[in-house]
Order: sequence, then C-alpha cells, then structure tokens
Amino acid sequence: MKKVLFVFLVFAQFIIFPTKGQVQKKPLDFGAINSWPVLHPEQVSDDGRYVMYQLNSGKGGLTWVVQATGFEWKREFAALKVAYFTSDSRRLVFDNKNDSLGIFELQSDSVKYFAGVSSFEMPEENKDWLGFLSKGDSGVFTLLNLANGLERRFQGVVEYFFEAKGKDLLLVKDSVAGSTEIRELVNIELGSDRIARVCKSPLIGTPVFDKTGSKLAFFSELRKDSKDYTVIRYFENDWDTARIIVGPFNTGMDGMSVSAGQLAFSENSNQLFFTVFNASSPSPSAVSIDSPVAIRDYNERADKETFLAAVSIGDSAGRVISLERYGDSREVFFLSNLSYFASYFLVDDLGASRKKHKLFLVSTRNGERRLIKSDIAPLGIGFSPDEKYAIWYDKSERNWYSYRIRDGAVKNITKGISAPLSLEYELASGFPGEPEGVVGWMEGDRAVLIYDRYDIWSVDPDGIKMPVNITGGFGQRNKIRFRFLDVRDRPFGGSSDERPLPIGLADTLLLTGFDVVNKVNGFFSLEVSGANKLRKLVMDSDIYYFPLRYRFPSICGIQEIFVPLKAKKARAFLVSRMNEGRFPNLYFTKDFRSFKALTQYEPQRSYNWYSTELVRWALPNGQPMEGILYKPEDFDPSKKYPILFYVYERNADCQHFYLRPSLSDGRLNIAWFVSNGYVVFVPDISCYQIGYPGKGAYESVTSAVHRLQMYPWVDVHKMGLQGHSYGGWETNFILTQTDIFAAASSASCVSDLVSISAMESTTKKNTYFESGQGRIGSSLSERPDLFVRNSPIFYAGKMTTPLLIMHNVKDGIVPFNQENEWYNELVHLNKKVWMLSYERGGHTLGATKDRLDFSIRLAQFFDYYLRGAATPKWMARGGQP
Repeated sequence: MKKVLFVFLVFAQFIIFPTKGQVQKKPLDFGAINSWPVLHPEQVSDDGRYVMYQLNSGKGGLTWVVQATGFEWKREFAALKVAYFTSDSRRLVFDNKNDSLGIFELQSDSVKYFAGVSSFEMPEENKDWLGFLSKGDSGVFTLLNLANGLERRFQGVVEYFFEAKGKDLLLVKDSVAGSTEIRELVNIELGSDRIARVCKSPLIGTPVFDKTGSKLAFFSELRKDSKDYTVIRYFENDWDTARIIVGPFNTGMDGMSVSAGQLAFSENSNQLFFTVFNASSPSPSAVSIDSPVAIRDYNERADKETFLAAVSIGDSAGRVISLERYGDSREVFFLSNLSYFASYFLVDDLGASRKKHKLFLVSTRNGERRLIKSDIAPLGIGFSPDEKYAIWYDKSERNWYSYRIRDGAVKNITKGISAPLSLEYELASGFPGEPEGVVGWMEGDRAVLIYDRYDIWSVDPDGIKMPVNITGGFGQRNKIRFRFLDVRDRPFGGSSDERPLPIGLADTLLLTGFDVVNKVNGFFSLEVSGANKLRKLVMDSDIYYFPLRYRFPSICGIQEIFVPLKAKKARAFLVSRMNEGRFPNLYFTKDFRSFKALTQYEPQRSYNWYSTELVRWALPNGQPMEGILYKPEDFDPSKKYPILFYVYERNADCQHFYLRPSLSDGRLNIAWFVSNGYVVFVPDISCYQIGYPGKGAYESVTSAVHRLQMYPWVDVHKMGLQGHSYGGWETNFILTQTDIFAAASSASCVSDLVSISAMESTTKKNTYFESGQGRIGSSLSERPDLFVRNSPIFYAGKMTTPLLIMHNVKDGIVPFNQENEWYNELVHLNKKVWMLSYERGGHTLGATKDRLDFSIRLAQFFDYYLRGAATPKWMARGGQP
C-alpha cells in the first residue's frame, strides 16, 4: 500500500490545474495507465451470430466476453486461457486457470465442466470434435463428438494431434511390451473408427497431414549400424504402418542429413518438401578439443545452414531432389517462393557482389534449373495460380516483369503505367523501394491485378494489351489509397499456406480506402466487370483498417489496426473503429455501411485528454512536410506551453489513431505528457539523402521547429527533443548541430557508425548501411567519411543541450556499448549528461517496474528543464527519483 501511495504522490507533482472557468479533468496517472481497458478481438462464430473477445482491464484482470451480435445477451468469463466456437455455432469450448474444461451452450446459457484437464484441442476446420487430456500420470485422453454426443477414452496418451478437417486423430501412446516401454504413434479415422499403429519409433516435432487429410508425414528416429539418424516416415489411411520415405541413404542425399524442421506436402499431395544439412560442416566458430583456436574465413556462409529438398511420393527409388544449393558464387541461393503450391520454385542467386541477382526457375520434379534473367533486383516474386507465369518486380527498373513458363518469354508488363508502382517509403529512404504489390490474379491467369500508390491496374501477363486502371484513377485524383480485403469466402488474413483465390469477372471486391491528405479511412466496393464500378461504402474521420504506407508507426501506445474478422459461413464482420478521441471499440457489420457498436468503452472521458491536428510546412527547397500536433484538452491559447518534439521517420498517417496511455518503453509516452501540460509535435522526416541521413533529420526537425515557433503559445525557450532507436540516433545527431533545444533524451541508439559497422556481419552491413535504414549507401571502406559524418560521437564537442540517455544492458539490436561510448565522451567533455541503464529488457523496456522508473525520471528531467521544477535528487547526486 505504501508503494502505491508513493507512486501517486510522485505523479501528483505533474498535475496541471485548469484556468478559471474550465471544467477540471484530472491528468493521467499511474493508476489510469495500469487499469486502462484493452480489447483483444478473438473470434466470430461461423454463422456470425456471436462474437468473443478479451477485455484486459489491468488490475481487474483478463475477462473473456461472449455476446450475441443481435444484442440479445452477453456473458463474461474470468480466468480463461483458450476458447473456441464450435463449427455449428451452438457452443463455446474453453479451459481456465483452474484446470477445468467448460462447454458453454450458447442458446440455453448453460455450462458443463470437466475437472482436472491439462490440455484440449479441436480440429482447425471442424470444431465439432473435441479432445482433452486429463491431469496425472494415467494419460487418460477423452474424445468427444459434440454434434452427436459420442464419447471415447484412451489410456496412456502422451501427445495428440487432430487433422485440420477433423478426419483423423493421432495419439502418441506409452505402451509396454514385456519389460520394455514403447512409445507408439496411433492413427484413428474419426469417421470409421479404424485404428492403425503407425510407428513405434520416437516422434520428433509435429506431424503434418496433406490437404485431403488422408496422408501423413513426420520426423522420427532410426537406429542403424549403432548410429542414430533422423528420418521422414510416410503413412496413408489404408495402411497398417508408416514407411520410411527419406533417410540418409536415399539417392540424391549426397552425404546430407535430414533436418527435423520444415516439412510440408505439395498442394496436390504428390510431393514432400523438407530441409537437409551437411552434418560434416562445422560451425565457423567451432573449436575442437585438440585445437585452442576458432578459424573463420571469407567463405563463411552464415546466412543459410539448411537447404530445401523434395521427394516424390510415388517415386519407388526415393530420389531426393535438391531445390537449393551452393551456387557458383560465394553466396547461397535464397529460396523466394515458399508456398509449396507449384511444380516449380523461383530461386534468387544473390551473387558474390551482393548487388545484382540471377533468377532461376527450378523444377520440383527433377531439380532442373532454367535461368530466367540475370543482373536484376527482383522483389515480390511469385507464380500465377495456374502456373502459366512467374512474375517479379525489378526495383532498379521500377517495373513488373513476367516469365511465360511454356516458352521462356520475358516481358516488361507495366511499362505502360506512368504512376509509381513502388512504395512511397522510398521517397524518405532514398533507395529504390519495394513494390506496392499484387492484388491477385484473374481466373485462368488472364490478367494480374497490380497496385500503384493509389489505384489498381489490370495487367496482361503477356505484355501485349495495355494496362487498364480498373479503379478509374479515382484514387490518384482524390489521393485515396485503395487496398483489397479478400473476404469472399474465407476470413481475411487466412493461413499463408492457402493458395490465393483467383478473381472472377462476376466478383465484387471489398477495398479499404485511406485519404493520405486528410488521414481518414473507409471502405469501397469494386465490381470487376467491364464497367469496373467503384462505390463508396463509408468514409469518415474514423480509422477502421488500412495497410500503412511506411515501415510501422513508432509512437508509444499507438493502437494497432485490427484486421476485420469474417464469419466463416455468413457475410458478417467484426471490425474496430477509432479516432484520437474515440476508444477503439468493436463493431458488427454486414455491409460496411452501417455499424453496430458491440462495446462502448470511453475511459479517456475522465481525464485531460488530447486533440490532434495536422501541421504542414515546406523546406527551403519547397519540399512539402507534415507532422502531428498533440494538444491537451484544456488547451489555453493565451498561455505559453513547453513543447516536446518526438522523432522517428514518418508517422503523420497516424493522426487519427488512438493512443492508449502507456508507460515509456524508451519512446516518448505522448498521451502522458500532453495530459500533464505539454504540447507534443511529431514531425515526419522525409528529406533523407543517401550518404547524409543525419543532415536530412536535422533539416526536417529544425524546419518543424521554425514552423511551430510561429504559434504564440509555444515557449521557444522551453523546447525538448526525444527519440528511441533510429530516432535516438537522429536526436543525438541533431544535438551536435544546433542548440535550440533546452533538453533532450535519446534511448537505445547508435552513436558511432564506424564502430558498429565493424561489429556487424557482412549481410547486416549490406542490408542496413549500404541499402537499408542506415542510408549510407556504401561500405565503410568505400566511404569512411560518410560514416564519420553521420556519427554523433565525432561531434560531441559541439553539443550544449542537457541530455538524458537510456539503454538496456542486454539490448540485442543496438549494442549497449554504443550509448556507453557516447556517455563517456560527453562526460569527458564536461557536458550535462545522465545515463540510465537497465539490466532487464531488450531494445525496449519490458518490465513494468522499469518502464515506470524511466517514465518518472523522463518526466522529472523534462519538468526540471522545461517547466522550472525542483531538481530531482537523482539528477543532483544519483539515487531514487
């Protein structure tokens, strides 16, 4: 109790009292943050009549809520661990922390419990079957058919696995033969009750079924000639036992061993895909008993230790086909198509230069390779559904290409599209961007639908017909970004191993629309007929769902976008809806026009909340800029406010996102500071230049400062700067170039590009500094001046701003020594600097205690420099806040 009282007293000092005449709302405090409700959407019943979600209310614990979408009733359950609707939408099956299994009858509102249950499972696509294992050493497994009430029990069960469609059940059982204990794998056909003892060798990992549910493969052990081997066994439903299909002695293994990891059937069930490795090749850093030295050389291939292989199930010779291998270059081949759909794979050879690639077509039947094209930079590689074409996006040429498999013809299929096809992020990164992507393929591979930054194009894969903008250019004209939500006959965001459904001329597509100017969101429908009719369903100031344009939002506490959930057997959807002043409640819809609120939480109404506005300005060279301004609900334009600038690339698209009050994990907890009397501005940093990213950050932020200084309520003498990770590096760099900030804080970031470049592997340096977020565009040996120019530590003598540093000792992204070097140099130069280091956590703070501690110190630090608060004891001589 004393600790709780202490927390409230500490945070009480940050309360801002309202001016006369205003209705006082309390600022956010720790109690609010700890008890703020969080909804975690879970499921919609197959018929769309019921929904289930989690409500996490902090100290109140985790509650599971089940309610009817017609609002007839609602039921709450506490302490559940896992819950599922049955396939007939009549029941909810769950287990709780009391180790009991419950079956809740939705229509009669009654619950039946089974005590002492250690685990339960249901088939993924047929949840009328239920199996659960009782606690204790007896291994009693109970199988229930919820549709007809059938109940069976099995003894000695250790593990169990359902086939996805509910056709088969696998039991791993302990049995005794004489005085020997034997672990055997038993298959039960659920429809016929036929039982087969599949294998008596130890099972390794999880067995896999084919799509029909009649074929099974799994890893197990084989002892031969006093040696243990990992093998793959194969079983069909009408067999009595499994057979070894892949082992170390198969033709084509060539000294390789089976790796007990990746295992999958092809879509037609005629092949198995798995991985192999060369067991005779030691790790580069391995040290033998007889040698005290670890040897490394330029031939290291740390990027790939296993290689994909295939075996045809009908091949009596059991020939293993290698789909990946070491090529003629130093680099290995990187597999680009992992779908297991096709008779072919596309393999991308990165090459020794690590700059240009070769693209190969590889047959899964015989391993034959065909060179498709050399000297390309392919992304978005994939096949058409009927396997007539392979396509890829060449990022250096910024166009899509097709490869016709029957005759090897290569075509540039988007040269007739003048709109940019690459992600808009490249404008900020300075590098050729990834593609906006493929919507899908029309039936019969007649056309492929491709995104530009706003609209959708129908493109001829033979490159003969001119591309057609099927959204009619509406997106470009209105600056609305369209993206497809495939909710035709399965939930959007389904399993990645499902073949994308082809699009028919009679289909009507559901599109999300995001207005990149006004930052609002909604839904549209598109009829894929000759008319290509586009209709607006809803478009307002709320955020429903849209794919982000840039990397990811980096604002602390930002509400994640919830992908709409679709009922499996009905056109019924669960969606989330929010804006900066609206809690992200759950809604039910059938048409994306009208929405019924299922939840009505509004915790922000009790506190001094925030409002947002989009601020626009231009750099001296005319480049447009934008950023989000956060102001307190009790904002008084006649007052002077301290202002904090939070930096990390681009976040302006998130203007209308809801910020859940959170303790700082290294990033600025914006909702907290705004509620407690600050104004916060988050500028987009969108003028990076390759080789000079620090300069781009400096120009973006200082121009934003000059724009905000135009407001009379900004206290130009009380401005602060904060950033985490890449934003922390930007913060440190900016502080070496200007003295306009009265205080700053950086967390978990780089200070010395030279030293960290020398620490990283070749691959990481290539992807980060040479062609990634580091934006140097060259190696250290090629342009050492650029690494020095962008390293804050070499300009530490110019810094005059008081700085608070935070870095976790066990940070696995940015080594702790980076901020430690920075701190030591600043201390050596007699700069005002404090450093907080936490033993727990990684790149961000994880433990609540640590996040609370940092949040208190961060607030006290900025309060001292920006609001004239008393000097915290820890800043004067260390110790507790």
